[in-house]
Amino acid sequence: KKLDDKELKSLANEILIIKKLDHPNIVKIFEEYEDSKYLYIVTECINGGELFDELVKRKNFTEKDCATIIKQMLQALSHIHGKDIAHKDLKPENILLEEKGDINRVKLIDFGTAQKFERNEKMSSMIGTPYYVAPEVLKGRYDEKCDIWGLGVIMFILLSGTPPFNGADDSEIMEKVSRGEYRYRPDKWDEVSEEAKDLIDQMLIITPSERISAMEALNHEWFDTVLESDFDEVKLKDAFKGLKEFKSRQKMQQAALGYIISQLTAKEDTKELDE
Repeated sequence: KKLDDKELKSLANEILIIKKLDHPNIVKIFEEYEDSKYLYIVTECINGGELFDELVKRKNFTEKDCATIIKQMLQALSHIHGKDIAHKDLKPENILLEEKGDINRVKLIDFGTAQKFERNEKMSSMIGTPYYVAPEVLKGRYDEKCDIWGLGVIMFILLSGTPPFNGADDSEIMEKVSRGEYRYRPDKWDEVSEEAKDLIDQMLIITPSERISAMEALNHEWFDTVLESDFDEVKLKDAFKGLKEFKSRQKMQQAALGYIISQLTAKEDTKELDE
């Protein structure tokens, strides 16, 4: 009863899309049931919590850890893009660990804004989160490569502890996103390999047609260098510290918003506040 038509349509869309997918790095829906009051959704059990929550609990973080995570997400994106589905809301909150402490099994969740697309046709609905949204989405004309941009931003944050596009508020962040300009500060990036920076550069190309695809990214030399050789595992201390600070700010914003919505407003006010 609490869902409006748009929310019901979004929920139905999410169920239909996920049921078409079968991949170890994507949340699985087994079945859904409906009665006069409720919609019951049976999913696999994912116990590990959010990716960033796990990382900030750790004592250290390495480039190999980052490669382990990014490779799994690229495999998930390659799977959905191959089925002409775009996720459209890649962000750390939508990456969960199957089991606590195990980054070797991560899952992509939340397909509420995902969309089945037609080849050679652009999508237009404005969706995304300021830090991770692709510049072409802000222009209202984009394809599945918007997911690659979002994952590139996540990789940048994992390796440096800071977002590539930052600002005092959402409008400033999105203005920087639209320009697509970022830099590798020496104090944050000196310990990171050149191969990692090269992959980020190919994921954050502002022109989607020139941006690397998920399949191409999986074949990037970074993964061979970091995961399948005697790679020098330098602990990314500055990135780890920055990641904790970045996550703390995000949690503080969520907590404040949650309190306002749950305690201080009438129901009719919450939609505007949430936006």
